[in-house]
Formats: sequence, structure tokens, C-alpha cells
Amino acid sequence: MRTALTAALLGLLALGATASGCAEQRAAGPPPAQSTANVPMTAPSAGPQGTPPLLAAAVALTPPASRAPTPSWVDAMRLDRFAEAAEQLDTLPEADRARPEVRYARARVALALDDPELAVSLLHALEAELPLLAADIARHRAEAAFEAGPHAEAAAYFASSKSPRDLPRAAEAYARAGDIPQALAFANRAVAAAQRSKNKNDEAVARLARAHVFRLAAAPRPQKPRGTGPILTAPAAARVTRTVPRIEPLPSSPVGAMASAGAATSAEATSTSAGATAGSAPTAAPWAPWAPTAATPRPPRPHAATAKLPAPPAALADLRWIARSAPTTPSGQEARETLALLGTPLTPAERLDIADALLAGGRPAEAVVELTKLGPSATLTRPDLQHRRATALYRARDNAAAARAFLEAAASPTPRQPEQLYYAARSFLRQDQKNDAITRLREVVAKFPRTSWADDASYLLGQIYLQTGRYAEAAKQYTQFLGRAPRSNRRHDAEHDLALALISSGDPAGARTRLATLAKNARRVDDTARLKELEGLAALRAGDRAGAIQLWSDVMRSYPLSWGALTARARLVAAGAEPPPLLAPPTTTPPAPLAIQLPPTAALLTSVGLDADAERWVADNERTVSAPYGARSGEALCSLYGELTRAKRRYRVGVNAVAYDTLKRAPSDAERWAWECLYPQPYLPIVNTLEDEQGVPRALIYALMRQESAFDPVVVSPVSAVGLMQLMPTTAARAASEMELPFEPRSLERPEINLRLGTYYIAKLLRMFDGSLPLAAAAYNAGPQAVASWLADGVEQDTDLWVARIPFGETRHYVSRVLANLARYQWLAGGDAAVPLAPLTIPTGIRAPSDAY
Repeated sequence: MRTALTAALLGLLALGATASGCAEQRAAGPPPAQSTANVPMTAPSAGPQGTPPLLAAAVALTPPASRAPTPSWVDAMRLDRFAEAAEQLDTLPEADRARPEVRYARARVALALDDPELAVSLLHALEAELPLLAADIARHRAEAAFEAGPHAEAAAYFASSKSPRDLPRAAEAYARAGDIPQALAFANRAVAAAQRSKNKNDEAVARLARAHVFRLAAAPRPQKPRGTGPILTAPAAARVTRTVPRIEPLPSSPVGAMASAGAATSAEATSTSAGATAGSAPTAAPWAPWAPTAATPRPPRPHAATAKLPAPPAALADLRWIARSAPTTPSGQEARETLALLGTPLTPAERLDIADALLAGGRPAEAVVELTKLGPSATLTRPDLQHRRATALYRARDNAAAARAFLEAAASPTPRQPEQLYYAARSFLRQDQKNDAITRLREVVAKFPRTSWADDASYLLGQIYLQTGRYAEAAKQYTQFLGRAPRSNRRHDAEHDLALALISSGDPAGARTRLATLAKNARRVDDTARLKELEGLAALRAGDRAGAIQLWSDVMRSYPLSWGALTARARLVAAGAEPPPLLAPPTTTPPAPLAIQLPPTAALLTSVGLDADAERWVADNERTVSAPYGARSGEALCSLYGELTRAKRRYRVGVNAVAYDTLKRAPSDAERWAWECLYPQPYLPIVNTLEDEQGVPRALIYALMRQESAFDPVVVSPVSAVGLMQLMPTTAARAASEMELPFEPRSLERPEINLRLGTYYIAKLLRMFDGSLPLAAAAYNAGPQAVASWLADGVEQDTDLWVARIPFGETRHYVSRVLANLARYQWLAGGDAAVPLAPLTIPTGIRAPSDAY
């Protein structure tokens, strides 16, 4: 085992793919440790292209002289360019292609490119040569066999897995292998396990598999399969990394992809020797490197040919349950499509439940479609149907239709009338029809004064006045609201907005008092900094210049590089005062040596471009990996993750390991790891390219990435925003169309594509808003139409006041954090001089195009 591992790692060195060669590349050298205001900073020049950086006081995995350039196929793997990686791997010399680690990489590429037959062949007996990856190899071979055969091998693997989520796959694999009794037994086990865990998503997957087995069982028995290869079971206690995401999407659920039971494929007949007998160690077999130029097209696998199968009552019952109970899941979508293909109509009660679930699950447009198929019934009155439809239209942001629907619903006197008028007003407001909104809000307050909707309408009236520069009216309205709604959850927001109204309506002294109280009670550091900076502005307008300068200087020292500190710095310069340095001086503690080295499994994975797998492996073994480093475990983990091109887990470790006080002073050599951990620069070659192509500063791309996704390339938000830059699929599709790029929603999980589309979009917003970073950041979060509506004529154009007046707390916080992130990245690139003064005013006269998105 040790000999095989040694040979594999030596092979990697021969290919020039050492673990240190894949470290996160960083920008040109670090800024000086000393923070110096108003002194230009020049960063040291970068090292040779591709040379991985060393953390201060860290020991490299290999001496610099021994590092070779990273092979291009490894870089392609890291960027999920699987077709490119396949082409480059296939042109390697035969001796290199025969190396076990290269075979494993090519198998993973084959899986990503939907070529499971090749993957089965490449993974045959490979764990004997790569014992560190035995669990991964077994898993991926089973996944490939699930598609290409031998299906019995896949079934045995998933059946022996300790994960309940593998039970549905076992059932499907047994069905493909023609063993219907076993398939039904495992399908029942899968449903029972999901019910015990009370996980509806898992239950939907299990029921979908069972419905298909029921249908197969009712069909005439097909020919017995020919594949009789040895069976492989899942290792008892092994870490399994996730399959590389496919480029071409598979059917949305296993049922849709399942072949007729027992249908043998040529791959099944020729792959019978793959794997090892259950309970025994796999044995290596003679193997020839894959011959890409001689590959023959594999026969097409059946996909959604299940509509012709019978639909017994038990199968229909499962499909109806899925459609009704989990409609927002892929299983729910497939169940509804299958029922439609079978000509099985849903009952009104089922359709209503589906619409409600879609609405609750953030799929309002689909809910609208379901509701249009319904009419009034004994269980759904016409007013209820009108209200649900109006709500779905509002959440789908079909604002004109929503306004009409709410007004139509409000025409009937029901207990929901004030709510419907209120949301009609909000729908008008979204269309920038402020006068219509004001009319409806005043109607709610006048006609329904004792309702909570009247309180909400009173608050929203104050917001409209504040956004349109009617500051005296806003102050009066907020004062009325605070008097009438002592228990409203909007009181804190009203106190905040009242202070803003006072500062702009001639009562800065009153505003100063309120802002001081708000700052004292703020829960977040960045809110405290922002409010104290505004307190300084109120002091200045009240005639207390010395007090304002003191407040702004305190903000810069206490909350360095926050949005409040950045605007305080600009205010100090405008007032003719010398601002303090952006950061306190660094500590003088010398760095202590810290030797770090990626564990062999992680080193092996990252050496072939599987950095996401390496990151997961280290994350799953963090306690063991970090134990030898004692009190410096956080630093060690940050350094280890820094050897990878990804930053998701590195950033999370930094959040837990680094104290805020560390970020209040310039990083010394002993503390630089903390800054680089919390402000990493993953995917640097892509980001540098995009900076050149789109003219978007690299620091801004990272600032957005950090705030949007915390560097998680596959994260999906509750509203379906995807990936590093958290792009909505509709936004990404429009951006791709403008860039003349092909687009498929699933590709948003690929870092390169997500970053390319996200950078194009922020560049578009910067052009739309005259290069204003606060406006563009706000538009990235809330949409350009919303931002344009906040730029009304007659509104004070002070940047700090404009950001504070953003009516959505989430967007206000977002803008503050993105601009603070930007300042940190700028400072890392060049110290104080690299952080420009924040503009004190925003551009005027901007109107977003009607088709802006």
C-alpha cells in the first residue's frame, strides 16, 4: 500500500503537479506592514508566473527549485473545463496516461462529460494503485455502473452504503438489473427511512423510485440481463467525495433516466470484471490505457421512456403524494410531469396545495400557473382565489398585474381588504408610481385605522416622503407612526429614518441626539460605525465642527476600513482636518516558524485538479489535521487551505479563528495569515482576466464574491440565486445573451462561468450608474429599477445619507459590507494610498433604461 502511494506521488512530481503548485495565487506582493496615510505605496513585483506564494513563516511543501509548472490539464480541471481537460489528457504520452492518478482524473472527467462507460473502464481495480482514494473510487465506479452497467454492481454498492439517501439508488439499480423484488424491498426501505427522518425531500426521492418500481412490476417481465460481473460493496467507514457536476444535465430524477428493467447494454456485457468481490480486497487486472482516438460511440441509454409503462394505483398514489407534498423539488416537478403524461388530472384540492407550496417555496411564477387552472369551489371561494393569485403575482414581481389583482380583490368587502389595498400600494411603488401608492396608503390609514395594516401604511408613507426629498413631511409622518404604533416591529426603522429626516429638514441637533442613541444600541459593528459617522454630520450641521471632527476621527480609529470609517475619512478631508491612518500600527511580535503540509490524500486530490474534493477532505478531517498545531490550529488550517485554489472553507475557518481586534491594525508578518484567510483571492487567473476584459477592479470582484457567497461556488440562496456571484438564472441568461455566450442554468455552479457573467453584470451596472460604486452595489442587490427610483429630484445627494436612506435594511447593510470589503482588498494591495477617498456625493440625473435588469 505504501509502495503504491509512493509511486503515485512520485508520478505526480514527474508530471509537474506537486501539491504546492496548486496554491492559491495572490496579487503582487503584500503592502508594507506599517499603515501610512497619504504616502504612495508600491507593492513588490510578483514572482514568476505560476509560482505559488508562501505564507509568512510557512515552510513550503517542496523546495522552490523543485517546483515544475502545473500541467495545463490540471488547471483545466480546477476551472471545471472538462472537455478541455479531456482533450489534453487524451494527448498525453501513453506512459503518462497509464499512471493511476491520471486514470482517476480522466475517469472523473468522463463522469462530468456523461461518459460512464469510459469511467467504469478507467476505475477498474484502481483502488489497488490508489489506496488513499479507495472509497472515492468505489463510489464513482458505482455511480458510473448505475448508468452504464453492470447494474447489479451498482445496486450492491448502494445497498451496502450506510447512508439512507443511497437506498433509492439501490432500488433503481436493482430495477435496472431486472431484480424487481429487491428493487421494491429497497424502495420501501428508502421511504420508511425518509419518513423516520421527517425529510420530505428525501421521501419524495424515495417515493419516486418506488413509483417507478411499481410500474415496472406491473409491466410484462423483460429479458433477464446478461451482466454477471463481480459485486462491490461500499467501504464501511470511508469518506466519499462528491461527483464532479455534469456539464450536460441528466434527467431530473432517477425515474426519468431508468431503463426498462433488465434491458442489457453492450457496456454491461463488457464490464463484468469491474470491481471486486464483496468483502475482499480489489485485485489489479491487466489494463491498457484508454485509447481516445479509437473510442467507439456508446449506444444511447433510454431516458424518459417510462410513460408507456402501466400506472397501478400504488404508483399513482406515490406520484400524487410527491406532487402535492414536495412540488418545489426536482422529484415534485417530475411527478407532476409524469402525471400529466399519464393523463391523470390533479384534484382542485391537490392543485391548491401545490400552488401554496410553490408560493411558500419561492416559486411564485409557477404558483400563478397553477392558480390559473383553478376556479372557485366549495373549498376555495372566489375572494380567496383572487387573493392568492394577487399574492403570487406580487411575489413574482409582475407588479402591474399584481396592482390590478389586489384592487380587484379589494373591491369586495372582506377582512383582507386593508391588506389588499396595502399591497396594491406596494405594487404601485415598485413601478415608481408614488402618487398612486400614496393614495392607497392614505385610504388604508383612513378607512382601517385600528388595523396593523394601517400602522404599516403609516410607516410606508414616511418612507416615500423620505425617498422623495419631502423631509419635513417624513419627519411628521414618522412621529405620527411612533405615536400610534407602540408595539410595531418597525419602530427601530422608524427611529432611524426619523433621524435622517431631521438631519435634512433643519433639525440637526435633534438628529444628533437620536443618532447617538441608535449608535449606542446598534448590534452590528458596521451599523455602529455608520451611525456615528452620521452623528458627526449632524454635529457639523448643528455648528459643532470640533465635535464632528472628534466623532469622525473616533470612527476611523475604532472601526477601521468600515463604510462608516471610509465616509468619515472623506468628511475629515472635506472639513480640512487630517485623518488618522486607516489602520493602527502592526504588532512587533516576530513570526514563529510554522511548518505546514497538506495531508497525502488532499495533496493527491489537488495535484490532479480536484481542489474541491481536497477542500472537502480537509474539512471532514479538520480536527485530526489541526491537532498537531495546538494553539495555532486556526493559522495552520488557514495556511493549509491556502494551498488550494478554492476559498470556501478557508474563509469560514478565518471567521472562527480571527478576532476583530486583529483587523483593526495593519498586519504584521506574524498576523498576515489572518488577513489572507479572511480576505482570500481564489481563482486569481480568471479574476485578473476579467479585470482586463471588463474593466472591473479585481478588488471589487472579490468584495462582491465575499459578500454574496462567502466563496461557495455551488451555494443556492432561498430565492434561487446561484454560485460565487449569486446570480439569478434569469439575470445570468440575459447577460449571457448579451455576451453571445451559450447558457445552461446548471453551469452557474462552475466558477469560471459564474464569475464571467457576474463581472459582466456589475460592469454593466457601473456604466449605468456613472461609475458610482454605492449605486452599482445597491443595484446588484436590489435591482437597477429600484435604485433609479431612489434617485428622485430634490433628494440630498450626500453619499452617506443616500446609503442610509436605502429603504431595505438588507440592501443598506449589503452596500456597507461590499464597500468595506473593497477597502480591505485595496489596502492589502497597496496600503493606505491604495484606498481612494469615498465620494461625498452621488451622481445626479440618472435614469435606468426601461428594460434594465
